[in-house]
Order: sequence, then C-alpha cells, then structure tokens
Amino acid sequence: MNDTTARLCAVAYYIEKFDVPELLAVEFRTDGVDFHGHSEEHEIATFLRWADTLGGDVEMTVHKSEYYHLHAVGFLPGTDIAAKLKVLVVPSAERDALAEEFGRPAQPVAITRTQLAKITDPELLDDRPFLTEEQRDEIEYWSNTPMTHEVTS
Repeated sequence: MNDTTARLCAVAYYIEKFDVPELLAVEFRTDGVDFHGHSEEHEIATFLRWADTLGGDVEMTVHKSEYYHLHAVGFLPGTDIAAKLKVLVVPSAERDALAEEFGRPAQPVAITRTQLAKITDPELLDDRPFLTEEQRDEIEYWSNTPMTHEVTS
C-alpha cells in the first residue's frame, strides 16, 4: 500500500470511527490533513469535543478575520499524520463571547481548552459527550501504539 493510499485509509477510518461533525472539506497536504467542519449551533462545544479525538499534544488557536476561526492541531489517533481541525464561528452569542474573551486578534492566538470551555454552556459539554469511553480508551491505546502503514477497518 503506498503512502497516499494509507493516508486516505487512515482519514476514512478516523471519520467513520469518531463520527466527526459535518465536514465541509477535507484537504490533504504532503505534511498532513486539514478538516474544515461546521455546526449549525454550539460551534465551540462541537470544536472541543472534536479536538478531543486527536492524539498527541493538541494545540489550539483562535483568530478573527470576518468571523472567528478555531483551530486545533494534533495527530490522527495511532498515526503520524498531522491533523488540523478548523471550525468557523458564525454570528451568534458564542461569537460575542469569543470577542469579549479574546478581542479581535488579526493573527492566531494560542488558547486552552479551559478558556474555550468557560465561555460555552457547560451542559453542552457534559450532556452531549462526543466520545464514548471505549473511543477514549482507543485513542489512548493508539497514541501509545502507532499503527503500521496498513490501515484496516
């Protein structure tokens, strides 16, 4: 299996296994993959649950152009494939809360999960778990046991 096919299989497996939010686009690069996601509402809670699916030390940033953009960078679980999640926060109470917390940064600013979690409704994070306990265990396992280049479903 060549590297491109292995990466495509790993991405397909990730999308299937973790039931990611509605995808607007998936962009493959030589150094990783970008996921552009969307949620009709509760973008921050969706973003945080989605970021929890990445392996490695996940870095998060926020920046404001016309809208706020949330980014998380990590790895697809069990692989060395860099993954970047991108979620756009459209005009909403959440966008107003981001403006209050972070201002209007023109360049990406590093943020923490805690900073984002405190400006969203905590019930959204607790009552709608994105990952099952089994999936969390699998992420932990694969974060410590990298996959070979062959990915099977």
